[in-house]
Formats: sequence, C-alpha cells, structure tokens
Amino acid sequence: LAAGQVSADNPTRRLAEANASQIADLEAQLKSAQAGELEAAKIAQFAARQDEELRQQTAAAEAAAKQAKEAEAKEQQAEAKLQDEVVADTKQLAQAHTQVAALQQQKAAAAGRA
Repeated sequence: LAAGQVSADNPTRRLAEANASQIADLEAQLKSAQAGELEAAKIAQFAARQDEELRQQTAAAEAAAKQAKEAEAKEQQAEAKLQDEVVADTKQLAQAHTQVAALQQQKAAAAGRA
C-alpha cells in the first residue's frame, strides 16, 4: 500500500464508510422532513386563506340577507300605504258619485218643476 492509503478491509475504514452512508441517509431524511414541513405550512396557509374567504362570504351573505329582509319590510310598508291610499281614494270616489247622484236628482227635480 502506498503511504497514506488504508486497506479496504480495515475496520476503521469500513466504519467510516458506514458512518458516511448513515450520514447521507439522515441528511436525505432531514431534507424530506423539511420538504414535508414546508408542504404542511403551505397547506396550512391555504386552509387559513380558504377559512378567511369563507368567513367573508358568510358575512356578505348575512349582510345581503339582512338587506333583503329590510327591503321586504319596506316593500310591505309601501304596499300597506298604497292599499290605504286606494281605500281612501275609493271612499272619495264613492262620495263624489253620491254627490253627483244628488245633484242629478236636484237637477231632475228642478227640471220637473219648470
């Protein structure tokens, strides 16, 4: 053997090679675990964004439902007011018909006297 070379069947060399192999395996496992942690963090961020979007959509839907209820209540109030106005107008129309009929009777009576 040349100076500085170690025999391949030297126990120290075999142990150093085994250690190097184990170190490489552990480094690969560490990289894999780190990649898994990164993927888990990305998934957690995505889930958090989805959760926030859902919260915002829910709040918007609740606000829209509230506005719809308020609009429906206003519409019902307007409908009731319109019905009241129609009733009042119908009463006025009935009074006008009564007055016209009375005037026609007076006119006929006056014409009968003439």
